[in-house]
Amino acid sequence: MITAEILTNSLFDEFKPPFEASAFQDEILTADVQRAIFIAHRNGYQKSRELKEMCTLITSASITHDCTHYYLEQELTPLGFEFTSDSIGNSRAFFTKGDYLFILKKKDAPSNPTEVSKNLKEQKVPKHVITISYETDVFRSNVTRVYIQYLQGKTIEYNFVITPEDIWNLHSDINNETLQEVVEHKKPRLKIKKQDTI
Repeated sequence: MITAEILTNSLFDEFKPPFEASAFQDEILTADVQRAIFIAHRNGYQKSRELKEMCTLITSASITHDCTHYYLEQELTPLGFEFTSDSIGNSRAFFTKGDYLFILKKKDAPSNPTEVSKNLKEQKVPKHVITISYETDVFRSNVTRVYIQYLQGKTIEYNFVITPEDIWNLHSDINNETLQEVVEHKKPRLKIKKQDTI
């Protein structure tokens, strides 16, 4: 069972192995994991858009985060990632595998500085913190990129970008139905009958 203590400063930080990008990529960030992460982000973003239309009082960031976390758990649990909940069943905002702790963050979103966020940013926790963030297209209709990053303070030590086109030929632009509707849209014509003229 993973506990919240994993997010706090640890006396044992000096004993964790140094971060090695090649080992992380070979052992953890396999093609199956990359695909699972991207699909979870795509599904989570789409589901959050559906829910936001029904529930206007839910904030955009929180519902997208919750939906993405849910789909990540569905996709990554079979691949050996560990998810947990607290004593009353609330999902935590992180998950782990081996020496790595994964957290979700919307790309370029501001965050409130806390002791926990400082520990995560400075890598002062027992596991290596990997940040996963996403980016949408200009219409905010779909996820186009997912970033996997290892940050040390303000420095990006490792950056890996997952795009649908590069790996699985999944299209990230607007779907064909929407595109067809846009293309087939015609301007209304005003018809005036001879008897209606002045």
